[in-house]
Amino acid sequence: MAKRGEGRFARASAAKAGREIPAANAAPAVRRGPGRPRKNPLPASGVNGLDSIIAAVKESEQARGRYRVVLERIQGLLADVLGG
Repeated sequence: MAKRGEGRFARASAAKAGREIPAANAAPAVRRGPGRPRKNPLPASGVNGLDSIIAAVKESEQARGRYRVVLERIQGLLADVLGG
């Protein structure tokens, strides 16, 4: 936190008067309030966005198929071991 009298208004007034007030932090952290847009916005939705969504869905479907096969193998092994 800046000390009293060293805020933005004081720096602007000092700049007009030709004085300089040293800042407590040379580069203060930028805080963004709720609902503020990102500094690096997400890519615009469009054909590329739709293609990437379709590709992600296809990949998840393929992974689901692989996992199903592995789980069926595990189920078979457990059935053999437990004698069921």
